[in-house]
Amino acid sequence: MAVERRMTDFAARWPILVKRPEEWRVGPNLVDYDRTRREFSWTEARAAMDGLPDGRGLNIAHEAVDRHAASAQRDRIALRCVSKDGTRRDFTYADLRDATNRFAHVLRTLGVGTSLDHPSLLFLESLSVVVATHGLLRRERPTWRGIAREIGVGPSDFRTKS
Repeated sequence: MAVERRMTDFAARWPILVKRPEEWRVGPNLVDYDRTRREFSWTEARAAMDGLPDGRGLNIAHEAVDRHAASAQRDRIALRCVSKDGTRRDFTYADLRDATNRFAHVLRTLGVGTSLDHPSLLFLESLSVVVATHGLLRRERPTWRGIAREIGVGPSDFRTKS
């Protein structure tokens, strides 16, 4: 009963959004999940990434933020935060890179390592979560096993496609 009441309160406060494809300014990246999954190739996915400078491998913080901050897209909006009162804060790729670099520097200064340390994060503000997560991912070798274990992803999930 309590769950039903919460769902009713939720629906009253935030009505269901109805999106009409004909009104979209930009089309979705994923139109047909099943087809995309069938045709997915790790080789093609890897080719679409820049990789770290000097061929040092891959880092998600670099792929998601740094490569855009180092390009003509540096001043494009990477993240938009809208508060409950409607206040909007925009962050460009350059802003996000700078903020995540600061957080990564704090981690290094505090001696948070790259392989044995498993920091925990607790934030209520969405921007803080994004900055802290990317800051953690900037570490030389983030502990993907720990991250994957926390979200319930196993090795078989990464080996299903070539």
